[in-house]
Amino acid sequence: MRKVYTSKDFALVSHLKNLLDAEGILCFIRNQNPFISRWAPLIMSMWPELWIIDDSRYDQAKRIIEEAFSHPTPRGWRWKCPKCGEEHEPQFTECWNCGSSRPDLWGPPKSRSDLLRSSPNCPYPMNDRASPIPPTPQRVFSGGTPSPRERYLGTPSSIAALG
Repeated sequence: MRKVYTSKDFALVSHLKNLLDAEGILCFIRNQNPFISRWAPLIMSMWPELWIIDDSRYDQAKRIIEEAFSHPTPRGWRWKCPKCGEEHEPQFTECWNCGSSRPDLWGPPKSRSDLLRSSPNCPYPMNDRASPIPPTPQRVFSGGTPSPRERYLGTPSSIAALG
């Protein structure tokens, strides 16, 4: 038996186990439930570990794990399906609604404004990452720095209005 991977992210370790299982490599996860102790997630020795049974398949298992991490993280802007108009996050390459491919997969987008178009339900404009820009909060206090009581309860006038 030999350890091939460890991480505090149980979902990731479980995913890698599924990849190895699909290739016929017998493996198991040690420390599957590190949350028995309150401090266990902070202690690296209690993180979930992926172990293989057959040491002779160690190189193959490491290669499968490296291949799983070799894919680049999707970047870019949200995109709108040209066929049905559904909006999608950048990591998706096909429309879930109609199945058509993302238009910029086979070349650059026609215009940046196509990618930055705001959702009709979103009242805020979009920034460069195509995420809503929330409005700047207005200061509701009458003047100066609010006291801790004002921060917790509100301004004196709002407290008086409550009766």
